[in-house]
Amino acid sequence: MRIMKIYLVCLVMGLSALFVDAHAAARDRSSHKDRKHHNEKHVKPSNTTTATEAIVVPDDGRPAIINLVKGSVRFVDGNGNGTLDPNEKGKIVFKVKNDGTGMAIGCKTRTKLDADAKDVKVEDVVLPMIPAGGVCEVEIPLTAGPDTQAKSFEVVYAVDETRGFGIEEQYIVVTTTAIPSPSLSLSNIEVSTSNGRSIQRKEPFVLSFNVSNTGAQEAKDAVVHITLPAGAALMEGEFHTKLGTLKPNMCVVLSYKVVMNVNYDGGDIPVKVNVTESSGRYGLSTTVNAKATTSAVSTRPTRNDSRVIPRR
Repeated sequence: MRIMKIYLVCLVMGLSALFVDAHAAARDRSSHKDRKHHNEKHVKPSNTTTATEAIVVPDDGRPAIINLVKGSVRFVDGNGNGTLDPNEKGKIVFKVKNDGTGMAIGCKTRTKLDADAKDVKVEDVVLPMIPAGGVCEVEIPLTAGPDTQAKSFEVVYAVDETRGFGIEEQYIVVTTTAIPSPSLSLSNIEVSTSNGRSIQRKEPFVLSFNVSNTGAQEAKDAVVHITLPAGAALMEGEFHTKLGTLKPNMCVVLSYKVVMNVNYDGGDIPVKVNVTESSGRYGLSTTVNAKATTSAVSTRPTRNDSRVIPRR
């Protein structure tokens, strides 16, 4: 009887050990499965290509024939007014098709502008791979500078293909506009003398002219500066005259009383005139000739001449 009890106790302990081992093994299998599942969610497939990796496509020797899709060429500008304005970005847009039997690889645009597009920049682009029968939309960027003028120019473009099956030169006409700006000018230049005849030495004369803004934009902080030649002196008026803001179609009349010294020979009198405004881009620099009505001033002494004639 005692032996039977000992046997039963050993049997129970053995079964308990087996149960514990089985439970531990099941727990280990579950934990291993969870770890494997967790790791699999973070593993990137080996055939995934990142943005920095090059895609290599084998050359099978079949040609890619690139043709322009008829009616697809157009010009697109930023504000939609159909022209390229100063500081605006636009683009030439068109579609190309691969009518060959091979993959088109490494195609790129070749663009040039004519001489009238001095303030416009163009940027060539590389096309993506185009499979046989595929269509690709191409965008060639254009950027206008701040000094773009109102004119039209040609954009000549082509698409080069590595084997020579690209698109030959085509062209499209693009129109640019200019920012409204002031336009300063001088007009109605007049010379008047006290005797109504010619400019004389030591006798004042009046030089007058109009400063006008014939542009579509106001000229701010306009200033007129004059420079007289040697032998001339300013009796009335200012060398620097502040005009303030000249609105479009506004005109200001300026007059200066000038006198020549005894060295004046009777010829035209050049007066330099500079007109500036706040932007420093639309100023004016010119020379106004105060024209004498006679070719020369007589040097023959008169009764009122102050010079002393020596006796002989």
